[in-house]
Amino acid sequence: MVCEGKNGYIFDPTNVTDMAKCLLRVHAVGQDARDRMGQESQNLVESCSPENFGSGLISATQVLYDVVTDE
Repeated sequence: MVCEGKNGYIFDPTNVTDMAKCLLRVHAVGQDARDRMGQESQNLVESCSPENFGSGLISATQVLYDVVTDE
């Protein structure tokens, strides 16, 4: 998942000009910004781990159960 400007840039994959503009933007921001974007992507991947997904699913199920049993 790409968050525009935070961990990358979104472009139309069918538009070569759009893709080229994004590549130029990545080059223009400099190494520090690219490193930050890489770290943001790593953080995003870690937050989407199977463990975190399972934990969120359990929490959502509990909320749904609580709503249904309170009626």
